[in-house]
Amino acid sequence: MRRRYFISALPAMVAVLIALGAPAQASESTRSPAPQNAPATKPTRLPVRPVRKIPTTPEAEQPPAAPLKIVSPAQYEGWTTDVKHLIRWTTSLPAETRVKIEIIRAGWPEPNLWKMVVADTANSGSYEWQGVPAAQYTNAPSTFQVRISALNGSAITTSEVFLFGRLFYLHEPAKPYTWRKGSQATIVWEAISPLPDPVNLDLLDSNRQPVLSIAAGINRVPRASTNKREVYQWPIPSDLASGSYFIRASSGPLSGEKPINIADAIVFPVSPQITITEPKYCDGWATDAQHTIRWTSTLPPDSRVKIELVQTGIPGIVLWRTLDPNAPNSGSYEWEGITAADLHALTACVYVRISTLDDAQVTVGPPFIIGRPLTLVEPRQAFTWRKGSNGTIIWELVCQMPDPINLDLLDSNHQPVLNIASGLGTTPRVSTNKRQVYVWTIPATVTPGSYFIGLTCGSISQEKPINIAEPIG
Repeated sequence: MRRRYFISALPAMVAVLIALGAPAQASESTRSPAPQNAPATKPTRLPVRPVRKIPTTPEAEQPPAAPLKIVSPAQYEGWTTDVKHLIRWTTSLPAETRVKIEIIRAGWPEPNLWKMVVADTANSGSYEWQGVPAAQYTNAPSTFQVRISALNGSAITTSEVFLFGRLFYLHEPAKPYTWRKGSQATIVWEAISPLPDPVNLDLLDSNRQPVLSIAAGINRVPRASTNKREVYQWPIPSDLASGSYFIRASSGPLSGEKPINIADAIVFPVSPQITITEPKYCDGWATDAQHTIRWTSTLPPDSRVKIELVQTGIPGIVLWRTLDPNAPNSGSYEWEGITAADLHALTACVYVRISTLDDAQVTVGPPFIIGRPLTLVEPRQAFTWRKGSNGTIIWELVCQMPDPINLDLLDSNHQPVLNIASGLGTTPRVSTNKRQVYVWTIPATVTPGSYFIGLTCGSISQEKPINIAEPIG
């Protein structure tokens, strides 16, 4: 079988040798017989082509390892208060090299030093940091990095981003909010390392005695992310008594408590004799402009009405502006509006209230938004964004704009560098939250330095400063 395979493959092998430029010897079975008495001829030798060598990269030619590389803390790791922590690194620097170890605030521009761990120590590959007592760190957990640098200036390296803080922290409710029966309340906590037990959420009375269990047995292991916050949406029972309470989040011996108030649901009166038709639900009214309020009514033609703008607060419905205390019941009212300077906020969520002068008939319309037409909200400060990472740009769009929205990167002299996005939508959201979000991946080709994020829409132009830096590591 082997000989038969060799003979059958031989013509193909000869063809390959000829293509490679090697002289071929015909086999007896394939050689053509020469005519008798034919003159002898010299064999023709085909030119030999040199064989190209495929370049190879020996292991010795691989890029050298970094002279310093931090192994611990690892990415997304959580380091807690009241505990010692071991900083570890690999090194190829000479044995006599001395190093400095610092902890810096992640994403902050220089100076970003948070803690000097040690100013001068041996380049041994590990150092035990004594940590920080919980009594000296009362803030919420935050993101940091370890930085190790050779004292002779020959090498410097930075760790991955990690979290430091209390093991368990209750974020929300952040203050004694008033939560309404029948609504949903947001409870937020954070665990930066695995907890001893599952998380339980409870409602306590003003004496911190249990009232009811909100949730139990929630996962005790945090996410592999720099954002380790967990959220629980609690539907507040309608049969709870109004009053002062505490929200408690706990895991074994760990717990946190925050005060809240629970009140009756707000009931918006609607008179069958007054129907508000404008503004509509979640409309947006711009500052520095006039607006028309419209309604229909079955009140007597000579009736007079009171027109107000109201908001919701701890007591319930509260007055925001009286537009006219004694207006004709004509079905429309032209309001001169409010200036941006008088608003004292980006936006306000308000309601139109129309009533008879004696408040016998009252109707409160749907919620709507008053605010500046377009406002660049984020970045809210000069954050440092790393090349290759994502930067979040947020703007608030209150009313319909005549021109598309464009986002641009400007240099420190406010000159254009590149277009981030163009032709963005001009229609606001049908919501009391009018914010729009664009997530921008910072190109690797951008030079590190100080920049501005520019937002333009027709004659509107706004800017926010940022810094762009090299990626970590």
